[in-house]
Amino acid sequence: MKHIVLALSGPTGSGKTDWAIKLAEDVGGVIIAADSRTVYLSLNIGTNKVTYEYPAVERSSPLGPIYRIQGIDHYGLNLCSAHERYTASMFQQYVYRLLPLLWEQRRVPILVGGTGLYIQSILDGFEFPALARLPAEWQVKPTVDLVEELQLWDPQSAAQIDIQNRARVERALAHAFVTGKSFHSAQRKRTPDFQSAIFVIKPDKQQLYDRLDRRLEEWIESGLLTETAALLAEGVSADRVTSFGFMYRIALDRLSERINDMAMREQLRRELRRFAKRQLTWWRRYPNTQWVTRYTEFAREAKRALKEAREC
Repeated sequence: MKHIVLALSGPTGSGKTDWAIKLAEDVGGVIIAADSRTVYLSLNIGTNKVTYEYPAVERSSPLGPIYRIQGIDHYGLNLCSAHERYTASMFQQYVYRLLPLLWEQRRVPILVGGTGLYIQSILDGFEFPALARLPAEWQVKPTVDLVEELQLWDPQSAAQIDIQNRARVERALAHAFVTGKSFHSAQRKRTPDFQSAIFVIKPDKQQLYDRLDRRLEEWIESGLLTETAALLAEGVSADRVTSFGFMYRIALDRLSERINDMAMREQLRRELRRFAKRQLTWWRRYPNTQWVTRYTEFAREAKRALKEAREC
């Protein structure tokens, strides 16, 4: 018998959470959130955190909080404060410490989330390069200027990473500036000692857009602006809030009265669709992706992967 990790990704709003909970109920699984924003406390509505969407019972563990949702244990949520910086390398270390404990309990780990780098770092065993520091004069530059510098210093990384994520742009640029080498190329791979299977939901485009429009209104009505204002009240800087993604950046623009309600809604709607498209594009480059359109298809293939691992 060989250990296995299942992973389920797809664009925001595609139904990953519901599918994962249903499968976990069926195969004795637990869910590990693979999202670069839901690791942060205080980021709930703007990240569509599962603990915001579903009732959850929290308990503590040496590795961090565990949330019981719909009868399934969820890991990887609320691991640090919004003042701290959390990286893909830290997430990888967290999961690699967690997996042996889950296998010992005969649980099936299911990575679930839209951050492709977080999932890929686990399944492919990335060895992350040591972090370099960006020169002080560059740290105060706007993100758009840093992206231009990255395109000059490291075009390979500029084409691969999310250039709207300032933290990732800074890390890649700092590495290229200090070492003269590509940050993307420096992320070497080692072979993990477990099998894996990655499934990506490919929803109908119009149905996805309709669902995103509905959820966007729910997020706004539920208090996206209030949540953004609360971050500022906690002492989180405006630049830091902006780094949490377009949801908070646009909400901050509305709070600062740089845009009105109508413009906020239109910008959020447009950026949500672009974000969903980028999430799908990430996995089109990944050779082992299994694309699924229906839950029954996903469940059948996931169970087949489990059966093959158990027969090894």
